Amino acid sequence: MALSKIQAESMNLADTYAFSGSVSGASAEHKIAHTSTTTNRTLNGATGWVDHLSVTFTTTQIVTLHCIGQFAHGYEQEAMYMQGRFDLDGSSQSDELQIFKQGQGAYMAYGSHNLTGFFTNVSAGSHTIKLQVKNGVAGTIGIMNYFDDANNGDHIWVMYK
Repeated sequence: MALSKIQAESMNLADTYAFSGSVSGASAEHKIAHTSTTTNRTLNGATGWVDHLSVTFTTTQIVTLHCIGQFAHGYEQEAMYMQGRFDLDGSSQSDELQIFKQGQGAYMAYGSHNLTGFFTNVSAGSHTIKLQVKNGVAGTIGIMNYFDDANNGDHIWVMYK
């Protein structure tokens, strides 16, 4: 059969086309890397960033990473606030956001208990995302996972292609 070449401007991409063989450049389904912990992590105030969770995965193309952290209810002592961020390969970090802060009675901290971050134009290859946390107020104590009655723990998910 003779090969026919079609100019791109002659195709209406709103139409439906049936192809046989392979189609290059088609986007693959997303993959998810996940890890979790139910271990308490005590953070004394103003001591810097601590690696809380870590997940390693491999991408096959340049991608945007969507990182999600989910946290169990934490313990707070005095007027503290717990911050979180994502670290990509030890070389770049997402925005720092509040995870929880001092609550009202019973040392149960208020907060969103979740965190989202993005990294764009990440090269193909093996990568590690670390979920880092810190207590931002000197002289206080925060404990991750302290009031996790259901034993669900803290989680990190990374969506990639």
